[in-house]
Amino acid sequence: MSYKIQIEKRVLKQIATLPKPFKKQIKIFITALSEDPRPAGIKKLQSNKSIFRQRKGKYRIIFTIDGKNKFIKILKVGHRKNVYK
Repeated sequence: MSYKIQIEKRVLKQIATLPKPFKKQIKIFITALSEDPRPAGIKKLQSNKSIFRQRKGKYRIIFTIDGKNKFIKILKVGHRKNVYK
């Protein structure tokens, strides 16, 4: 069963500001999350065990996974030096 993905307006704006090659990679990754919510390479953030991150070059995708309700929420997308603030 596939997961539902929620992306807020501010995250869509963050994605829109990215360089074109990374923008495409991130969109593909987010789409694939609905079928495989825990792909290889994701890591739990140490500050919060329910928040994960995926690397795409210099950029990071921060998201939560609710396995019980089959729901993924994309929290932030941005450059690695800014996304954790």
